[in-house]
Amino acid sequence: EGIFLPPGKAVVTHTKQKKGNGNMKKPCTVLVRAELKIPNGNGAVEGDTDETLVCEVDPQDADGKTNMLAKLNMDSIQQQHLMELIRIGKVESGQSTYFDPDAIVTEEGIFL
Repeated sequence: EGIFLPPGKAVVTHTKQKKGNGNMKKPCTVLVRAELKIPNGNGAVEGDTDETLVCEVDPQDADGKTNMLAKLNMDSIQQQHLMELIRIGKVESGQSTYFDPDAIVTEEGIFL
């Protein structure tokens, strides 16, 4: 099942277009990547738990490469909306897909 996000205010700060990059051609698979925090010598974990929203990009959008992960670059409203959909089970990490023909796919990520 595809995901629909509210319009965002993503800012693309680079202008380089590389071969195979441009507007999204195929849906990508949404993944929540959690950073593993290892306790220090005192047993305390430094920093907050970081969860990053990424997409496994279709090879057609990744110069033919398979298993390429790209960060979903979105504004805070879009991120909160997507995290809420994941929390309530409407979006499943590794199962749900995202597609927006206006999204820009680059080596730095997917810009919504």
